Amino acid sequence: MPFFEYSGNAIASEESVRITPSLRSQKGMIWSKEPTTFDWWEVDLTFRVTGRGRIGADGLAFWYTAAKNIESPVTGHVYGAVDRWIGLGVFFDSFDNDNKHNNPYIMAMTNDGTKNFDHQNDGSTQQLAGCLRDFRNKPFPVRAKIEYYKNTLTLLFHNGMSNNDKDFEMCVRAENVVLPKNGYFGVSAATGGLADDHDVLKLVTHSLRSPEQALAPEHVDVEESRKFERSEEHTSELQSPLQ
Repeated sequence: MPFFEYSGNAIASEESVRITPSLRSQKGMIWSKEPTTFDWWEVDLTFRVTGRGRIGADGLAFWYTAAKNIESPVTGHVYGAVDRWIGLGVFFDSFDNDNKHNNPYIMAMTNDGTKNFDHQNDGSTQQLAGCLRDFRNKPFPVRAKIEYYKNTLTLLFHNGMSNNDKDFEMCVRAENVVLPKNGYFGVSAATGGLADDHDVLKLVTHSLRSPEQALAPEHVDVEESRKFERSEEHTSELQSPLQ
């Protein structure tokens, strides 16, 4: 049974999900079918962005939002998803809209449902944090580890230049980040006048617990125990292959 829903031009295979093919004006997305049941989490996202041109477009986005957008027609203007979301967007932006020669760029942004994404400035005025990193046409898959723990958001990035599992570097760290509870995980992508293949190879989500919780399970009440059991069940679902 698949644990993700697809929309737009997304096509699943045994090895990956092609969110968009390298054709002009394409949009696609995948969303988890069920909301999270845990407060703190870590996501390991493995993907490839490949294209024949020196410049690609538009980019790929990871989402953690209060509501998934799969029920809506794919008319979104933010990397294939709708604007004015509630929650977190992490954007792997390939195209230099503001002509400042600062792309490809990775950035994190939160939205309370009232802000329109600032395309003209590539969202630079709205970001929590970001880093200038090239993630296109790499010899190995690119990886992003996105962690949300006790209202601190971090993103570690592997640039795909090696298959060494330790070659991660800090890209984003932001404190006092408040995200909605019981949100949905998703990935979307879009192409414009230029185009890339956007392929997701793996999307694995883990629940996170404090050391105190992990070391003292006997003190956890029945309701919390059930919560953790549901978290583990949800984790195993999201670790299943994308299909």
